[in-house]
Amino acid sequence: MSQESKNKGIISDVPTVCNNSNQHGPIITSCKEPSTSGVFRMQNPNVQVFCEMDSFNGGWLVIQQRVDRTFDFNRSWAEYRDGFGTVGKNDSFWLSLEAVHQITGRGSCELAVEMKEGSGHYKYARYSQFGVAGEDDKYRLTVDGYLWWEAGRTGDMFSHHNGMKFSTFDGNNDPGDIKCAQRFGGWWFKQCFLW
Repeated sequence: MSQESKNKGIISDVPTVCNNSNQHGPIITSCKEPSTSGVFRMQNPNVQVFCEMDSFNGGWLVIQQRVDRTFDFNRSWAEYRDGFGTVGKNDSFWLSLEAVHQITGRGSCELAVEMKEGSGHYKYARYSQFGVAGEDDKYRLTVDGYLWWEAGRTGDMFSHHNGMKFSTFDGNNDPGDIKCAQRFGGWWFKQCFLW
């Protein structure tokens, strides 16, 4: 992933369990429930989320969104684990590795990656299987089932990262000799390969 491009986000289909509402908006059981995109509250994990209803027939949980290049994604392990930024339609944020682990651990999830560069050039890719292991396994990434017939000018951006552990500047798990996270921020690096 080019750090210069604006990342619309990494989004995943979400099966979750909860109900009611609170001061952070309605509590939902899944991002398939809302009729419009917006900020909602989930429980188990108790986390504020942005549900995207406009892309790929809706029902997607936004895990990462980068809309401002000046927003710093070179963060610590604890910050990636717990999440950072402001969750919202026009805000830069990282949801939380722990929340993504808990959500993807409940059942089958898909992954869609959308990128819109500053020039307006739009790219995307989709995968039929997506999961993130727990912190004890360094939030190892599972991604498979590249949907080549749905590729939007990106090619297979993620399969190379399958099985990789997450790395940050203070928690390097990249099998390569170069400490990529110190240069690029947190990611599932494989010998500094971004995409």
